[in-house]
Amino acid sequence: MSITDEPAAIACAEAGVGATVTLNLGGTRATKFFKPLQVTGKVIKITNGSYQSKYPSKIFNVGTTALLNIGEIEIVITSNPAFMLDYQLYDHMGLDVTKAKAVQAKSAGGYRAYYEPIAFACIDVNAPGPSDNRLSELPFTRPKRPLWPLDLNIPDRNYQY
Repeated sequence: MSITDEPAAIACAEAGVGATVTLNLGGTRATKFFKPLQVTGKVIKITNGSYQSKYPSKIFNVGTTALLNIGEIEIVITSNPAFMLDYQLYDHMGLDVTKAKAVQAKSAGGYRAYYEPIAFACIDVNAPGPSDNRLSELPFTRPKRPLWPLDLNIPDRNYQY
């Protein structure tokens, strides 16, 4: 799995490869939605986060990046958000997604072109957060009303009777 958490990535880098670290993971960017989880794991790899993506075909730099092993879970921790339309970030960190029991790709659907051919199944999960596609779940502070889908009984002004 991957997560964007700059303080955790930097803490892993400062501890160094082979170190066992206890740190708070997650909840640093979207504090209204998530709380950090304290984890202990072994730092397996540290990179500068620069890798070649296949889709789109370009070089991405997600900043200091760490691979943290927590039991049977390998977590790629990036300083900046990463596109997960392909699995090049995992490759960059030395992980073979074809051998994993489960792989997480944060994408609304574009990930299927690369993950579906190697997956037993693709399961879409709608998790809470600032990019939730369930707009009614987002904490709007001053929405101009009426606003669909917040207000479901809006007459369609374009409908011809």
